[in-house]
Amino acid sequence: MLTRLDNHWHFALHQEHSALHDKQQETLLADALGQHFNTKIVVSIEIVTETIATPEKAQHQKASAALVNAHETLQQNPHFRQILEQFHATIVPGSIVSLEHDN
Repeated sequence: MLTRLDNHWHFALHQEHSALHDKQQETLLADALGQHFNTKIVVSIEIVTETIATPEKAQHQKASAALVNAHETLQQNPHFRQILEQFHATIVPGSIVSLEHDN
């Protein structure tokens, strides 16, 4: 959501998803929000071209940063470097993965 002023909620939808947008969808969303909050809600949806920050994108960026950090931590670990040198090994790109699973 971009803004909310009293009962008027203004959303943004990236243009690559603009085929999903029509006035009926705005009405359905307004009705669902109105039922949930037990008040009349007015919804407007703006089609935008810029990248929209979403929770999914933030989570992906966080996971990517954690993998980069893990790779750097391994590279800085003297015991790990010793093992790499001893076996003339390298880290295979993409082989470091998170052990945490998304639910």
